[in-house]
Amino acid sequence: MNEIKNSKPQEDNISLWPAIFFCLIQLCTVTDNSALMNASSAIADTFKANVAELQAANIMYPLMAGSIMIAAGFLGNVLGWKRLMQAGLVILAAGELLSVISPNITIFVYGARTLVGIGASLSIPAILGLITIMYKKKQQAVVFGLIAGTIALASALAPVISGLIIVYLNWQTVFVILVVLFLTSLGYVSFCIKTEQNNNSKKSIDFTGFILLFIGLCIFIMGLMGIVKWGLINPVTPPFTILGYSPCILFVVVGAAILWLLLKYEWKREKNKGVDTVLIPKAFIKNRQTFSSLSMSAFIYLTMGGAIFLMFIFLQIFFNANAVKTGLVMVIFAAGMIPFSIFTPQFGGNFSPRAICTSGIIISAVGCICIGFGISVHGIGILFYLGLLLLGIGSGLVASQANFITATSITDKRLASQSSGMQGAMRNIGQAVSIAVISAVFLIAFNVYLKASLAESKNFNKEFKEKIIKLKVIPTSERNTVIKILKTKYSVSEDEIKKFLSIYWNSSVDAFRFANVTLAVILLLFLFLAKDICSDKLKDILKQKEKQ
Repeated sequence: MNEIKNSKPQEDNISLWPAIFFCLIQLCTVTDNSALMNASSAIADTFKANVAELQAANIMYPLMAGSIMIAAGFLGNVLGWKRLMQAGLVILAAGELLSVISPNITIFVYGARTLVGIGASLSIPAILGLITIMYKKKQQAVVFGLIAGTIALASALAPVISGLIIVYLNWQTVFVILVVLFLTSLGYVSFCIKTEQNNNSKKSIDFTGFILLFIGLCIFIMGLMGIVKWGLINPVTPPFTILGYSPCILFVVVGAAILWLLLKYEWKREKNKGVDTVLIPKAFIKNRQTFSSLSMSAFIYLTMGGAIFLMFIFLQIFFNANAVKTGLVMVIFAAGMIPFSIFTPQFGGNFSPRAICTSGIIISAVGCICIGFGISVHGIGILFYLGLLLLGIGSGLVASQANFITATSITDKRLASQSSGMQGAMRNIGQAVSIAVISAVFLIAFNVYLKASLAESKNFNKEFKEKIIKLKVIPTSERNTVIKILKTKYSVSEDEIKKFLSIYWNSSVDAFRFANVTLAVILLLFLFLAKDICSDKLKDILKQKEKQ
């Protein structure tokens, strides 16, 4: 294995061994998220967790990562990317280990998932930062393509392999394997990669900006996440109420206000102390091409987070599908994403990044709609699988460009490496927001559809209908649990149970469709951002980079 001894290599061709390990780390972090979703029913069974707690478990990682990754991009310039990666890998290994030994869902969510999120928030920007300084010209585009391909590969293999492990061993074994792989990567990074140390250690760290960022994002996303458990407007089980209403909207507004104050503070600090002292340089937001390029990183994970989380929960709860079956379904998604994320940079030279991203957005939106209408009360149809394939193709097209167009839109080398943290943050913020919003849309729609259908039905006595309709939130559980609740709590007859399950099933299908259409509309909004992406042909952009 060749060592990398310089952050500014003189040769054009650098060993790809470091890139292979960077891909391994990326694969492990994606696998962690994928395995967590695929183990939903197993984790729920182990900890006796409900859907809201599973939602929190899936959101905690991107919430922590999204809050810290921007600061990590800044810290990479101050402390050095190698040190940042080492710290991230240690914390990742610790988080995965705690996942295995967690005694309850609280420690699993707020301990293990928090650590994994923090570890990823340090290691992922370090990967992008090291690629930026170690690889040049065509090699850099190739390595970025490998990273995108790795995400796709993990999307294909992780659900299937983790599903087999979950069904035939247990879900904890997946996280034991991740501990080993993260520690192996730590050994390689520590002993086989040598980079020049940064000379920026004396520069002040923007602690005020970091605190505002962390608090603002946490409050904002907690507001979205609380919709399921607290209620959107009318309170369900909130920690407190405001004039009798749920605090969710207040959390979202306050979080957004803090983030707005953060930007004002950051830009004032940049003007007084320089661009090297801030977490979010003004160019990242005010430069429309840069901001649009960064938004494509959010698009990928917003698509994957919302669509896949919803699909896994729906199939495992309402179809009683096990982890192997849901894992195999994801192979179709990966079959679209892998080739288009890897080979688009190689064969798409005559197309512009704008055209590629625009096509990817539209194809992804169409895929979401197909997925939603591909499921009926009679089962899964061919349209569902076609939608998964289209979703993979669309995500792959955007993934092939996201990192590359961000790097090419920034001419300042200091900002180019710092942007890695911003890219990682945008991904995780997109995932956290998507899971929070889409799961809330599904559950709210499910309650609305079910109560409306029950109110119109003449198959149930008035007393039973009124009890169900008055419930603030009707729980979404698998078939046997619903039957048990109906028998023990409401003393419903066998005939009424059969009729209620029919309404329950129809409502869940309608809600699934509505949530997927909602996600498609959200994805199409990214077209307004894609119009500011570079319109030059990809091959011309690469030629310009070669001359630089």
